Amino acid sequence: MLYDGKLAGFVNLFPVQPEVYHELRAGRFNDHFMELEHVADISATPLHMFLCCVVVDRDYQRRGIAQQLLQAAVQPYAALHCLSVVTDNVTADGERLSRRLGFTRTG
Repeated sequence: MLYDGKLAGFVNLFPVQPEVYHELRAGRFNDHFMELEHVADISATPLHMFLCCVVVDRDYQRRGIAQQLLQAAVQPYAALHCLSVVTDNVTADGERLSRRLGFTRTG
């Protein structure tokens, strides 16, 4: 996302195969090993989504940019049937951001 003509942040959200989703949710899949075959075809609904990162430059934080990024990322999938989204939080800041964006911890 550009803000004042500068890159302020980005988000990575995409559909994953159901078995990958369940492994991610259980904490048994490291997205470092994600391959193209793990990504779901969007014509195969319902979809399980993976939000693997939201990054906002420190100079642009606390302006609602993370929420704007997530809304923009979800838009292409709005007409599709999405069952759930799993996030990958590796830091306490990531946990807080997920909660602020409306996600709940399930495991």
